[in-house]
Amino acid sequence: MSKTIKLSGFASAITVDEVKQFLESYTGEGTVETVKVSHEEGSRSFAKVQFKNLEDVESILSWTSSQALLHNNSYLKAWSLKHDIISQKPKFDLHSIDDLVLHFGSQASKDKFTVLWNQSRVSFKYGKKLDKLYFFLSYNSVDYKLELYNDNIWQMVLHYVPDQTKKCLLIQVCLKSITFNLDRFHIADTNKHKLLSEKSLT
Repeated sequence: MSKTIKLSGFASAITVDEVKQFLESYTGEGTVETVKVSHEEGSRSFAKVQFKNLEDVESILSWTSSQALLHNNSYLKAWSLKHDIISQKPKFDLHSIDDLVLHFGSQASKDKFTVLWNQSRVSFKYGKKLDKLYFFLSYNSVDYKLELYNDNIWQMVLHYVPDQTKKCLLIQVCLKSITFNLDRFHIADTNKHKLLSEKSLT
């Protein structure tokens, strides 16, 4: 649900500031993100209003449905809109993420992942054309880069660990081998390596 609604029933001469002040007299100062005012046919205007939180949107919709919102002797009507006036920005940059833990292994079952090796303090970046995935890590004082092409990725599935405090992105690849930095670190056949641990994916 978006945080933007359409309000109809305002006087034709109403301004953006007047709409904002009127609504914030009910929802509180600083609760309105932005306002757009347009004129309807006749003597009335309507406004598209984006709030900063959904609670205020729900309150306005409730008040208008019960005819509890009156402006200059006119009952206002409200509708929720599918899209916000101002698009919400992501909380972090998906093109670059640091301080990850990278696990290598294979999926043993629907809910289990066999871990052969893992490394902390890993950085992740997308390629410029979003056609590659890069993982940067350091092992035994040597820096390595893992490069994956989109064509090599079979599927990516987001899981939550059992305590629900962390997320695990499972990337399954079509490769039979993964090579780091001129074969300094090589995983050729996961079946020949000793099982170190199992991680639950649920």
